[in-house]
Amino acid sequence: MNGKALRMRRILGGNRSTLIVPLDHAVTLGVVPGLEDVGRLVELIAGAGANAIVLHKGGVDRLPHDVRIGDLGLIVHLSASTNLSREPNHKRLVCDVEEALEIGADAVSVHVR
Repeated sequence: MNGKALRMRRILGGNRSTLIVPLDHAVTLGVVPGLEDVGRLVELIAGAGANAIVLHKGGVDRLPHDVRIGDLGLIVHLSASTNLSREPNHKRLVCDVEEALEIGADAVSVHVR
C-alpha cells in the first residue's frame, strides 16, 4: 500500500462511513470551556472510533507526546480567522502544506472567502 492510500484509509476508513471531528475552534473562538485539554479529547475521540480530527498546527503542537491516537487521521487546517479581529471572517493562511506534512498531516483543509 502506498502512502496516499494509507492516509486515505486512515481518514475515510473502510466501511463507507466516516466521522471527522473538528477541534480547530480555539483559533477562532478562543478556548472553549470543556475543550481545554486537547490531548484528552483526542484520546477520547480515537477510542470512540472516529476516523480523523481537524486541528491547526498550534493544536498539533499542544498535543502531549504521549497522547495515544491509534489509527486516527490528522487533517491540518491551513487557514484561520478570529472573532477578536475587526474582520472576523477574513481568512489568513497560518500554515502551508509542507509544514502540515512535517507535523504528520494525512490531509489538509482550508477555508476561503
